Amino acid sequence: MNKKLRANKTSAIQMLEERISMKKEDAVSLGKELVARKNKFANLKEKEEKKPITRAGILGTYHLVGKNSSEDETSYVGLLSLHLDEGQIRATWLVEKTDLHYGYGFLHGRVLILNFMYSSEGQEYKGIVAYEFLTNEIITGTWTEEINTAIGVEFGRKLPLEKIDSLHFFGKN
Repeated sequence: MNKKLRANKTSAIQMLEERISMKKEDAVSLGKELVARKNKFANLKEKEEKKPITRAGILGTYHLVGKNSSEDETSYVGLLSLHLDEGQIRATWLVEKTDLHYGYGFLHGRVLILNFMYSSEGQEYKGIVAYEFLTNEIITGTWTEEINTAIGVEFGRKLPLEKIDSLHFFGKN
C-alpha cells in the first residue's frame, strides 16, 4: 500500500474512532463504517491503485469523514454525491444529516476540483475542495472557504449502490 493510502487509512480510522467515543448514540452506525473501511484497505489490491480515473468512474456516492478548517478541528460525517449534468461534474454534500452544500467542477488526472456553496443563517458561503482519487473508491480531500484561510480535510469511501441509506451513516441523533 502506498504512502498516501496508508495516511488516508490512518486518518480516517482515527477520526471515526474519536467520533465513536464522543457520540455514543452513533456508535453502531459509525462502527459499521469503521469496519467497512478497515475491510476495504485490508482487501485492497495493488492493481486498484493504478487503475485510471475517469469521469464516468467517479460518479456515485461517497461516505465522508472530515475535520473542519477551524482551530477546534471538530469532526463531521457526510455523504458526497457526484453526477454529470449536461457534461459537467456536479456535487451535492449532505453533512451531519442537515447541511446541504452544492458544487461543480472538473477532473484533472486523479484530482477532482470542485467549487462549492452553502447557505447558513441567511448568509451564502463559498469555497473550493480538491479530492485526490487514491483508487477508484478511496478519496482524500482538502478544502477551504472564503471566510476562513485554514484548510479542512476529508476522507471518503465510495459506497456500493445497494448500501446508500443516509440514516445508516449518520446514526439516529
